[in-house]
Amino acid sequence: MPKPKYPIPTNNFPRFIDEYLQGHSDSQNDMARKINKIIPDEFAIPLDTSEMKSGNSNIFSWRKGNRPKEPIIREALCKICVIDYIESLFLIPANATEYLMKVYNYIANFIKAFDIGDKRISLNIYNIGFVISSNTRAKNYLNLDYLITLIIRAEEDRKDIFNKLTLDRLLEGKIDESYGYEILTKPQPPYTFFEYSDTNLHMTNEKNNFYLFSPDFMFDLLSKSFKNLKPDLEFMLNKDSWTVNNYNYNYFRISLFNDTSDENILCFNIAINLLIKWIEKLDSFYLNELKKMGVSEEETFYKSSSKVMLENNDLFGKRK
Repeated sequence: MPKPKYPIPTNNFPRFIDEYLQGHSDSQNDMARKINKIIPDEFAIPLDTSEMKSGNSNIFSWRKGNRPKEPIIREALCKICVIDYIESLFLIPANATEYLMKVYNYIANFIKAFDIGDKRISLNIYNIGFVISSNTRAKNYLNLDYLITLIIRAEEDRKDIFNKLTLDRLLEGKIDESYGYEILTKPQPPYTFFEYSDTNLHMTNEKNNFYLFSPDFMFDLLSKSFKNLKPDLEFMLNKDSWTVNNYNYNYFRISLFNDTSDENILCFNIAINLLIKWIEKLDSFYLNELKKMGVSEEETFYKSSSKVMLENNDLFGKRK
């Protein structure tokens, strides 16, 4: 079976099977017999009776990197090797955090290369997550749309911190006069996805699907939103690495139920849910910093612009 394009954890079964066979006098067939004693007969591993009497094709396949498809066989293999199920995927806690960031980077690149063909859609914060997650390529990526919404908001709240610093410096006369007071009324570079989304929304009403910025441009911009937050996310994950790694490891341990044949997509979706928690924590940090600077959550551009949109846009405004 070909490997999926999205990240998958390292398969540690080959390591533990080798360690078991090296530490015991059992042959591969003997190991298969022990597994068969634990599992129901309908899942029994066939014993090889070829010239390689001690060999076993299933054990050999698992030593070469394939994983048992049946959860009950994986459970039996863990018992024989005396390991927890989580160890077959993440050998140490740090591996869980490493995998988490691989998923984060994959999603950023996945969005950057996203293509909706000839469809001309005005993409914005309210629909881009749905457009991506409803596509057949992402239909199994559960909660991806919610993660995207959080990324967009966190990036905008992060920029508000820089905007407030710039404003304070302007009022203190520490900024070159060439800037002018337009920084108070217009978005300033580097522009965020939310700002471009806001522009597209102002061009849309119930009679058209006009946009100023194309879908390809918006997908690329959203990918950059992930990359813009990455340094802060990595700093948060590395600040107390021991605690963070164990938290991530235990999150996977609790969430990974060995009850599905498709472990890969399960791990991927658990990583998405864990990223949601970390981005929420990151955004809470941004909002707390803004609060210290005298900016309430309701006064952030993300919150205030949404209110203006609902009040003034024909598509969302009240009918008169």
